[in-house]
Amino acid sequence: MSRDPLKNKLYNITSACKKAIKAQNLQGYDTIYCSTVFSKRGKKVNSFERAASENFSRLLLTYVESEQPDKIRVELRGENEELLWTKTFNLEPEQEIKLAKETEFQGLGEAEVNRMLNTKLEEIMRNNELEELRAMRDQLEQENDSLRQQLGELENVVDAKKNLEYYSNIIGLALPGLAKMLSKTALGGTLGMLAGLQDHSAPSHENENSEKDQRETIIDLVTEFMRGLDDTQLGHLYLVFIELNNNPDLIGSLLGQLHAQKKQP
Repeated sequence: MSRDPLKNKLYNITSACKKAIKAQNLQGYDTIYCSTVFSKRGKKVNSFERAASENFSRLLLTYVESEQPDKIRVELRGENEELLWTKTFNLEPEQEIKLAKETEFQGLGEAEVNRMLNTKLEEIMRNNELEELRAMRDQLEQENDSLRQQLGELENVVDAKKNLEYYSNIIGLALPGLAKMLSKTALGGTLGMLAGLQDHSAPSHENENSEKDQRETIIDLVTEFMRGLDDTQLGHLYLVFIELNNNPDLIGSLLGQLHAQKKQP
């Protein structure tokens, strides 16, 4: 290969890579590393990895001069080794079109040849721009999928909070009924106080118990409920508590599922 065509190819390669680096910078990637593999006749002859983008052109020229490859694969990666852009360039000389002797001097005019060359150059530029746009599209699709996942997680959190508020209201409305049902138990006086059904004629020690706050009352109510379960039910409930203890955020989701099952016909 003569030097002028090779220099032109190398110039086009570095120009395309610089455009790709600039495109990634516009997408928010400030740190970009360049990796290049040089091959000849289908076999790898050398490579360099994680080179700073500002050193890419000088390294490329040095390796091409020493290894004389016929193909170059360039990869642009981010700070976390994520692949941002890749392309393979061919350094082999283009085949020359030989005209038959009888038609050798019947070629196209200069204007027609220039038009064809310009058309070919425009086609090459369009292909390069198309590959860059495809790489940008893939990157934007990945970012869009990540945003969708984050949105779904936020929606789940909001739903869990709504379910928790809903069932908290249900608990508040149910306190009067529970107070009447458990009026003869140790929790009766406390639930009556919370529900507004406190008996003012109750002994003083019942008035002291009625001063428990709502949090302690609910804890006592849950404890009383567990004491009434058999061993199998208590074991199952214990396994549920283990899961909720490891991830308290599941409480809202569990309430939502129970509420949805009740609505089913």
